[in-house]
Amino acid sequence: MSMIWFRTYSHTNKIEAVVVEKCTATSVWVVDKYGGGWSKGNSGKVSRAARESDYMQYHESWDDAKAYLLKRAESRVVAARRALETANADFGNIKGMKPPKEEA
Repeated sequence: MSMIWFRTYSHTNKIEAVVVEKCTATSVWVVDKYGGGWSKGNSGKVSRAARESDYMQYHESWDDAKAYLLKRAESRVVAARRALETANADFGNIKGMKPPKEEA
């Protein structure tokens, strides 16, 4: 039984609909609609993929995919704010530096 799932990628903010033939707790079997990858002409071939990897993630609904992307973007914003706070603190510390007093 084919189902429509949604795929997200780690390097983009795009949600792509895919056809999943079968799923388990850790894997999905995805129908290749483009005959893609390095072997052209395999349109319709079913390939197993991890439900979540460093590179791509599969979600049962579009809302789940969007929530995943939002959570990932939010964590990047939090990390950027922390980095900005550290950079501002460094800037303030350096700006407030005074030359050492000379000893006679």
